Amino acid sequence: MIGLVFASLVLGALGFYFSAQTTELTQSVFGSQAMLDLTTAVPPTPRGAFVPPEEAEDSNILNQPTIPLQAATPLLPASGKLDKTLNVLLLGSDRRPNDPVWRTDVMMIAFIDAANGRAAVLSLPRDLYVNIPTRGWDRLNIADFWGEYTKYPGGGPGLMKKVVADNFEIRIDKYARVDFDGFKRIIDTLGGIDVNVPCEIEDDFIDASSPTGFRHFQVDAGMQHMDGDTALMFVRQRHNTGDVSRAQRQQRVLYALREKIMSPNIVPKIPALYQQLQDTVQTDFGPLDLPGLIQIGTNVKPGNIRGRVVDETMWNFWTTPDGKSVLVFDKNKVRAAVDDLFNAPTIEESKVVCQ
Repeated sequence: MIGLVFASLVLGALGFYFSAQTTELTQSVFGSQAMLDLTTAVPPTPRGAFVPPEEAEDSNILNQPTIPLQAATPLLPASGKLDKTLNVLLLGSDRRPNDPVWRTDVMMIAFIDAANGRAAVLSLPRDLYVNIPTRGWDRLNIADFWGEYTKYPGGGPGLMKKVVADNFEIRIDKYARVDFDGFKRIIDTLGGIDVNVPCEIEDDFIDASSPTGFRHFQVDAGMQHMDGDTALMFVRQRHNTGDVSRAQRQQRVLYALREKIMSPNIVPKIPALYQQLQDTVQTDFGPLDLPGLIQIGTNVKPGNIRGRVVDETMWNFWTTPDGKSVLVFDKNKVRAAVDDLFNAPTIEESKVVCQ
């Protein structure tokens, strides 16, 4: 259980690696053997605002994108406030069996300040326009796939680390990645989670298994109990609210997972969590990392977990020459937000605008 405390804080809805490793640690304790120079480029100045199509995707994902030539103000140096944090990149992809192309719908960075017993989560919208090594300018959510497709060193996560460092000047120490199936299964194994829903949501999702081709989704505001399928729709839905509110909901699900995993009845479920997730989670954390991470996790209290989204105050809408809807961000505003991350509201207190 103690390993899961850290897992729910840092990996939460997206990683679950330590849910698995806790089983191995428990086995070892009771007699079984356990496993145990930044380049900054800038896109062109936005050419006016527009409303991007909801869930619009490109059909030419394997084609080389347009690379803008215009430069802009260089990124100001970091303040050094995050020099001593453990920075973990959390990725949630829509990768499916037998589907060669995917995108990353959930991208968060968890900053763990062990010395001060606190943590913060920064969410990156999927349509942020970034410079991707070996590809050029494109949406952030393609970088993970592109790294795997081109066999970049470290694969998709290796390329994502480089992209985050180059474009946002944020150092990434470790990563964890999970797909939709792993996400649903972990929540169902936990018996569901209780999420504080800020706004009522009603939407129709494309569902090939439905006779109509769609599935209706509705959730009321307030504290709501969710199974894995409902939670997945909750963190993916953006038709009426956009990426910012979706990212805020994702953080609330992460928080709800932390609360559930800290409950005393989780211990009997650890073996099942391990069996379900050992094949669905990828990470570069190693067994030797676990003891220190357990200690960190037990020291961070819920009131010391902050959340922030790279929101509309930090970017502008833009249409690329080839017609893509992207978010061109102000690097210095993002830098300032990151430097002030531990002064952000707690995840449960973050303001969500209901539309």
